Amino acid sequence: MSENTKPTPQSEEVDLGQLFSYFERFFKKIGSLIKKFFEFIFIILRKIFAFIVIMLNVFYKNFLVVTLAGLIGFAIPFTLDMLHPVSYNSSMLVRQNYDTGKLLYNNIKEYAILAELGDSVNLGRELKIPSSQAAKVLTFSITDNVNENRLVEEYIEHTKSLDSIVNPSFTQFTDRYQFNNLSLQTIFVETSDSTVLKHLSQPIIENITKNNYFIDKRDRSLAAIENKIRTLENLVKKTDTLQDEYVALLKTYYSSESQDTGKEGAVTVNLASTKEKINTKEYNLYEKRAEYVLQINQLTNELEEKRNIIDVVYQFSSPVKTQSPYEEIKIWSALGFFLAVLLFFTFKELQLNRLFSVESMKKELLNKI
Repeated sequence: MSENTKPTPQSEEVDLGQLFSYFERFFKKIGSLIKKFFEFIFIILRKIFAFIVIMLNVFYKNFLVVTLAGLIGFAIPFTLDMLHPVSYNSSMLVRQNYDTGKLLYNNIKEYAILAELGDSVNLGRELKIPSSQAAKVLTFSITDNVNENRLVEEYIEHTKSLDSIVNPSFTQFTDRYQFNNLSLQTIFVETSDSTVLKHLSQPIIENITKNNYFIDKRDRSLAAIENKIRTLENLVKKTDTLQDEYVALLKTYYSSESQDTGKEGAVTVNLASTKEKINTKEYNLYEKRAEYVLQINQLTNELEEKRNIIDVVYQFSSPVKTQSPYEEIKIWSALGFFLAVLLFFTFKELQLNRLFSVESMKKELLNKI
């Protein structure tokens, strides 16, 4: 062998036969696993099919018992549903024009406690209805009509206004939020007699509107608004007077000027919106007058809103019959009883078959001996 020829290292040699052997064993294992998987699935399906056949056979043998079990399962919740007391739900939407939220929530909470305790005498006294009608009131509750987007916007504005480095979380903000002072509130009532609902709206509202504190607050608020309106109306009158005087002065000025020049003067009022042309007092008066009139209209609307301490947006709506908790479980109960009895007889049948097979095996062994 030549001295220049060097032996090839063993690690660089590729045994293709051994590599193919590895691949062959790998794919055989994969194929074996797939075969076992499908065999397992086939066994499961065969067992399920056999179980279903046995169930059908059991159902055929015990048709009356299984059917009777289903009927009993349906009859139990049906009877409970028939015996369950009928109740009606309704709601009333109110708008608070003053900070009556705390009083309103306290009143509703008191009504709810009295209704829960079944104290129809005191509840009737609070609602100014006979105790016989108050006894038919089951529950009271109230909730705010908060807008989630508005709440998020208020939270963002609140965090921007804080100088603190650590801002409160949204949960902390909502925990401190006065939801009872929101304008719109919904009152919910549940009664056993729908005719009672029409007697509840007025006393609930009157217990708020006849409060002396809020009556005094409303009167002072209305008086303040009326004073503002009168002040603005006087300013409008003065503005009109000044405009008339200014126009008269201009007429006099242009009249004398026309006599000097021999031309007839024309009085014009500059109402242009550009800064170059807005340089006369009559336009300033016009702007002020428009501003005063706008404020008067806004205050007039506010005055109408503030006349009532609390407004009823809509009274207790058409009552809705409360669904019994047993209403939805009738079918499920019947199906449960049906399957329970059917499975009982099925497993019993399987157990008997197993015993028979064991006994037959014993007999075969004895015969062989």
